[in-house]
Amino acid sequence: MTFKQNNLLEKTIIDQIINISKQQNQNYGFQIELNKIYIVGSIKNKEGKIIEINFERGQKVSTTQFGDFYQFINVESKEVFIAKVIGKNKIDKIKFRQQVLQEIRIYQQIEHQNILKFYGTFEDEDFIYIILEEFIYTLNDYLQEQGQFSESETKQFIIQIVDALNYLHENNILHRDLKLSNIYISKDYQLKIGGFNYAIRLEQKQERRKSICGTSKYLAPDILDNKNGYSFEVDLWYLGIIFYTLLFGVHPFEASDIRIVYQNIKSNKLIYKEDVKISENIQKLIDELLNSDANKRVTLDNVIQILK
Repeated sequence: MTFKQNNLLEKTIIDQIINISKQQNQNYGFQIELNKIYIVGSIKNKEGKIIEINFERGQKVSTTQFGDFYQFINVESKEVFIAKVIGKNKIDKIKFRQQVLQEIRIYQQIEHQNILKFYGTFEDEDFIYIILEEFIYTLNDYLQEQGQFSESETKQFIIQIVDALNYLHENNILHRDLKLSNIYISKDYQLKIGGFNYAIRLEQKQERRKSICGTSKYLAPDILDNKNGYSFEVDLWYLGIIFYTLLFGVHPFEASDIRIVYQNIKSNKLIYKEDVKISENIQKLIDELLNSDANKRVTLDNVIQILK
């Protein structure tokens, strides 16, 4: 009887995740049409004072399920920012208001060299604008351009991501949606983490969550299982997915059917392509990050020790 109950619980969770995945795919088709050329808004300057700025809208640089990113140029100083623009009709239609507000709250609480700098937020009758530091594209865009990266390049990427993750975890912040398209590359080619719509600040280090959220193909076994909840270890799983994907150019559990992806994740069916040569210690590190048992995943401190 227990076995049947567990199977039923697992099926319910998988069905719920598949519905989330379908909604995420639909949301990408719901793009922002920002026809305004000039926008006036208030942000913090370098001294921390709130100032009003006339922005000129530049080109679109990225699209996500939560909004589109545009260059916003300070008309007076010509300084370039990136604005995440969220249509208010989109928030009402797909019920993302809570995620948008959560992202703003998280940005207001953090500052780190490998996290997108937040300058402020404002709104008008049609849109919410989140003003961030300039970036040129996402790590996912860069991977699509390059195909894959060498071990030495990948190590430098991972070190920067771990540095930001360490900062977040020390401040009790669980990202929950760490992926290539939520990692941005600045104009001086430094990595910056963003995309905090699903992030949450825990009251205590030992606190565990049970809500199902994030990007479907990245979900950790502890979220898919969801019996005892999950904590910071899910971000380590996401780091392992990113590590593998940068080296091999493909998702480690790739399949045409999302249910098979989840089966591969739960069975830890991890295959290393023979045509890509990586060192033994890096393969072992990826294995430890992608351990199905959350309690046995390598720590961020250990990752840094191995990579440096």
